[in-house]
Amino acid sequence: MYSILLCGEVQYCFKFLTRRDFSSVSGRVIMPDPKVMQNDARSKFCEQHSHISDFCSVDQRNVPLKPAILTNRQLVGSAMFMTPIMVIAGESLSTLTLTLETILSQPGIQPRYVVVVYNPEVIKDVTQLCQLFGFNAKATTEKEYYSFPNVSSRADLVYRVEDFPGQAFTIRMATYMKELKPNMKQCCNKRGWEGWLELGRWEREMVVPDVSRVLRRPLGSDLEPVTPLIHALFHRLRATNLEMTSPLSNADTLTSDRYESHLLELLNSSHAHVISLTKEDINACALNESTTNLKLVFDDKQSVYVVPYMELDMTGFGGMKILCRCFGLFYDDHSSPRGLHRGLLRFSMEGNEVIFLSNRNQHFAMSPYNTTTLSLP
Repeated sequence: MYSILLCGEVQYCFKFLTRRDFSSVSGRVIMPDPKVMQNDARSKFCEQHSHISDFCSVDQRNVPLKPAILTNRQLVGSAMFMTPIMVIAGESLSTLTLTLETILSQPGIQPRYVVVVYNPEVIKDVTQLCQLFGFNAKATTEKEYYSFPNVSSRADLVYRVEDFPGQAFTIRMATYMKELKPNMKQCCNKRGWEGWLELGRWEREMVVPDVSRVLRRPLGSDLEPVTPLIHALFHRLRATNLEMTSPLSNADTLTSDRYESHLLELLNSSHAHVISLTKEDINACALNESTTNLKLVFDDKQSVYVVPYMELDMTGFGGMKILCRCFGLFYDDHSSPRGLHRGLLRFSMEGNEVIFLSNRNQHFAMSPYNTTTLSLP
């Protein structure tokens, strides 16, 4: 058999090869076209986070993020590859990125079992970063003890407090490993909201929002006996902030030294007003658990209202407890006030900040607060 050449009137010729011709055609080795690497999601993320130098470098930002393949086939189906991995994010998005890259490079890793826990008040855009890797991101912040609607109205405010909130919190891994884990029976055997680390906080404090970020559903009495403490904490209408993107107005003032400067600035500002009350007013208010008789008027919105007083309870804060009961804050006969910061307590009402300022706080020495005649209890 031979090849056949057909030509038409337009001088186009078509050569049809017969079966015999194929045996004489030699092949030629050519290089395949390189695959174009494209990762639009990563590239978009890097446009906003160019400071993550290695991850977002020009030659890396389009590289697909894929889990490493398990090369040892004998380990296929092993339960260890279905073990959940929890990553507790710190303060640096760059450091977290390196950690997630390391995890993704482990042979046999399954992204759906990786959970990244983070505090949105400390580190931003973790959810977007985790989506690039296929990991799950879970935000958690500390719970504020009060968060009752009438005394928690500023989702943008965050305070330093001496308490250890027990519903949800974020702590450093070093604190857990060195202090909690070896001493669980001594420090943390009770429910968290009953008090942990009672043997020593070493003047360390927690950061809590004015409006709680924790939605607590009530439990039945068979699971949670209604003690006076539980009733005071949870058996009331509560305010909960469910907006994950709520902006914070004072996040840069929460370090120990800056916080004291921030308080000083608040108490010295032109928007600070003294609420002058008598002992009789407070006692009547506490008895009725209502501020109606105080006739409070908040004319200047987004201002600071201060109740200065002298604490006469030498072993506790009996005077502060009376004020808490009066204003509708947490109150329990056998518990200390919650939310204290060195003899000072902050909360909000109708969008304004309210501060109980006792003579045990260093800022009480300022005028006009040191001229108060109110003594409690």
